[in-house]
This record gives sequence, structure tokens and C-alpha cells, in this order.
Amino acid sequence: MNSYWDLVLLCAYAAVVAHQIFRRYETYSVAFHSVMLIGPPAIIGGVLWTLDCLPGEMPALTIISLLYGTYFGVLGVSVLLYRLGPWHPLASFSGPAAFRTSKLWMATCAAAGRECFVVKGLHEEYGDVVRTGPNELSIRDPSLVSCIMGAAGLQKGPSACARFFGTPAICVRAIDGRDGGSTDYLGMTLTHDGLPMVGIQDLDEHLRRRRSWNRGLNSAALKEYEPLMAGRVAELARLLSLQDKVIQLDDQFAQIS
Repeated sequence: MNSYWDLVLLCAYAAVVAHQIFRRYETYSVAFHSVMLIGPPAIIGGVLWTLDCLPGEMPALTIISLLYGTYFGVLGVSVLLYRLGPWHPLASFSGPAAFRTSKLWMATCAAAGRECFVVKGLHEEYGDVVRTGPNELSIRDPSLVSCIMGAAGLQKGPSACARFFGTPAICVRAIDGRDGGSTDYLGMTLTHDGLPMVGIQDLDEHLRRRRSWNRGLNSAALKEYEPLMAGRVAELARLLSLQDKVIQLDDQFAQIS
């Protein structure tokens, strides 16, 4: 191996393999991502240098740039082709191309406090089921709540959260088949430790934790809570109506809960 194209092909192959590893074993480990992003080009370069197989006419900086440029470029293209292509498990669901390729766009909307409006607009344009991320669906059909969120519902995915969304493992934001927690918690902590029950994807652990809550959250018990909740909500509405300035609703909801 003494040519430019040999290096390019080797790095391209490593990038495609890395993509399959990322796709199959999705993790929130910063260390794992660092190793997978930095390691392969460095290993390729180190092995070829040890075997004296690097193109002798190339400066070291050029070789490093070639290794990492090819690796990141092919990795990015591979990810985009997979997410936009017919091979993806969510390919049959419609949604904006930008949202299908990356969560960056929805994260930007969320940071600006506009995620709920954006999702509402997407539903008005695409219907009751819309793809809002590479591995996420947003579903607004209330008839599906029980079969998705009920005791015998679908396994939670990384975005399973309180507002009826799900993901890869099959939840309400997607379908792909991986383990993880809820991105609403994992995204803040980058760890699977200390997750609340709603963020646990492991079915056995979730059922074990949920067992002690079942009696207090069954249909009969919830009926008993209705008068109390109705009174609290009415009181909250009355207090909000007395406000003459902009208020933080999350603070008010925290008080009622």
C-alpha cells in the first residue's frame, strides 16, 4: 500500500464499519464515541507507519488530513444515505428531510421554545404520524395512547417522554431495536444511572419498579383522584386569570404537582 487511493479506500471501509457499529450499538458514552471517532484513522496510520507502508512522498500532515478527512467524510455520507434511504426502519414515514437526517434542527427549535409549535405544524402538514428525527416519530392519534403507553404497550425508546413520543426500540418516537434510556434524561446526564421510572427501557426492571405503583394508578384509583385534581386545576386556572403579566407556566405546574 503506497498510493493515495489505497489510504482513501482503507479509511472509507473503516468509516462504513464504524457507522454499522454506531447503528447497532447506539450508546451515550462519551468515551465510546471518542474512541470510535478518533481511533480508527489513528490505528490505520499507526499500523501502516509501523509496516512502512505509507506513501513516502506525502508529508505527515497531509497523511493525517487525508486519513481523518476521508474517515469523517465517508462516515457522514453513510449516515445521511442510511437515514434518507429506503433501508431505514422509518423510511415509510413522511417528514422534512432536515429532521430525518439530524436532531440538531429540532434541538434548535426546542432551545428557542418553539418545539411544540413546530411539531404541531408538522402534523398539520404531514398528518397524524410524522417523522421528527432520524429515529423518532411524533404521533397525535389519541386512539393509540393505550396500546403504546399502556401496561402492555410498546417498549420505550430513547425519546419516550411524558408528552406521547417514542423511538428506535419502538415507542412513540420510532422503531429500530436498540437499548437505552429516555433522551429527555440521558441527554441531560449522559448516563444510564439514576434514571426515573419513565426513563427506564429495560422491560423487566421497569415492571419491577412499576409493581408498587400499580394499585395507586389503576383505573379505579384514578377515578377517585378526579375530584381532587379538578379542584386543584380550577384553583390554578383562577390564580392564572388574576395575573396581569407574563408568567412561567412551568413554575406554576411545579406548584400544582
